[in-house]
Amino acid sequence: MSESVSEAKPKPDGYLVLANISKNHNIGNMVRSACAFGMKEVIVIGQPKLMLYGSHGTAHHIKIRKFGTMEEAKAWFKENNIIVCGVEIVPEAEDVRTHPFRGNTAIMMGNEGSGMNEKQLGMCDHFVYIPQFSQGTASLNVNVAASIVMHHFSTWAGYEEAEREKDRAKFVVESFVTGKDRERTEEEIQLSQERRRLREERENEDIDMEGVLED
Repeated sequence: MSESVSEAKPKPDGYLVLANISKNHNIGNMVRSACAFGMKEVIVIGQPKLMLYGSHGTAHHIKIRKFGTMEEAKAWFKENNIIVCGVEIVPEAEDVRTHPFRGNTAIMMGNEGSGMNEKQLGMCDHFVYIPQFSQGTASLNVNVAASIVMHHFSTWAGYEEAEREKDRAKFVVESFVTGKDRERTEEEIQLSQERRRLREERENEDIDMEGVLED
């Protein structure tokens, strides 16, 4: 069983790795969870368009780094001495409650339905799983699983709890620069373009319907 990190030592950095995720709302929710649990960055692999539905603005508070291929990401992890921990129910996986973390850690999540592909499995240095206590479901939602593992990592790493608001049941949220004073990220530009495309499609559908009614 791994012990918590000593307060005298630098605290390990945590990263959330998103690869082969198919649903936009899961991506957005995991970015939100990564922000809540103090991850240093979200690593996105092989997803040219990144829609952050469900992130509730948290993408402003956490760096998102993108790689085109697994090989590029693997080289970056090795260069920066980051251990890849896969969240998958494989025979060699360790119970996440034992906190078997080893240092700077990238937490790798698999696809919602099929789990990790062979490249992802081969990239992981070790695995953790989340115990379940009934036979009512085969696995957890990917965002729920990611959140549980990140919470365990943050606890093991000894991250300081965020400040809570005194008059509301919320945590304090840091302000960030908005509008013309801040350069938009690639993800924000893509999200804006996607919203514009959907809006134009709806407008075109309305025009087509008006033509049908007139006929």
